[in-house]
Amino acid sequence: MKQNPKSISKKCALPEPKKDQIFGIKSFANDATMTELLRCAHTINCEETDYPDLSGMQKTGRLPPAKSTKSSRLLQESTRPLSKESVANARAKEMFKLKRFLKAESKVKSIRKRAK
Repeated sequence: MKQNPKSISKKCALPEPKKDQIFGIKSFANDATMTELLRCAHTINCEETDYPDLSGMQKTGRLPPAKSTKSSRLLQESTRPLSKESVANARAKEMFKLKRFLKAESKVKSIRKRAK
């Protein structure tokens, strides 16, 4: 069953606010000058009644330390400098070659041999 857009808009129409309706706390005239407002002198004399007093509240215990995640562990490993031993092992280790390319020389070496 389809409804006309006109009938839908009539059902969903929001009531218009009254002109004398106030939202929130009604403001009142303030006798303080601009310099007093800038210095915040008016806040020293009066208590803040808008917020609850939480001074007597005591929090028991504490939160446990955060656990490391996989990404934080990987980041820590990647930023850690390599030891001299691991660098030496990596240089000493021969690169993998397929059997068909074991006898083939690199182009750089073959060009240097031709130049001599």
